Amino acid sequence: MENQLQAITKELTDLHKRYAGITLSFAALERKLSAMEHRMNTLETEFARQVPFLPEETGTPAH
Repeated sequence: MENQLQAITKELTDLHKRYAGITLSFAALERKLSAMEHRMNTLETEFARQVPFLPEETGTPAH
């Protein structure tokens, strides 16, 4: 019975380590995505400053 308890404890510890790693990976991914979003916003702002706006569409369909 003691061996079974040790095996279960080891299994639970291994699962905890595995899922703790996943949580850290998601946090790192979230930071990377946030940084990418910031860079994209910066590029959009810079692009808008450099490129003149296109004329607005008149709403008439092309034939």
